[in-house]
Amino acid sequence: ARGLRDGNNTIQKRQPSPMSDIQAALGNAQLSRYPDFLEIRHKLKRKYEQTLHELPLIALPEERSDFLFRFPVRNLTGRPFESIQAQMAEQNIHVRRGVDSLLHRELSLKDRYFANSIAHFEETVSIPFYPALEHSEAERILSALQEVFS
Repeated sequence: ARGLRDGNNTIQKRQPSPMSDIQAALGNAQLSRYPDFLEIRHKLKRKYEQTLHELPLIALPEERSDFLFRFPVRNLTGRPFESIQAQMAEQNIHVRRGVDSLLHRELSLKDRYFANSIAHFEETVSIPFYPALEHSEAERILSALQEVFS
């Protein structure tokens, strides 16, 4: 790695970074498109909400922030997440949990103290939600969700 020069022209070691220069350049390019991505996500969010609010076995969050990274819904069917994930996978749709892991488990803390976290972890399904999602793909996702949650 090349060094950085200070005002005295002495070379200082570069601090290790979790991202390469190429990744940083790509990130900067993506940041310039952020307003467009955010608008696309807001449109997709409205589309999802308009369709999904009619399903009795699914619950949408009451409040959504402008930080639109994932689109989580609550599974009110009582069926395990893995069952819903498998049914969606049969239609080539990948869903995830609302979060990948629970912090208290990562810290080896006992589940009995975190009943709400566990309940949300078990009930939350994160559906595909990204700016490059085509209109036809969103329609297919909504159709599959209607089948799974009706």
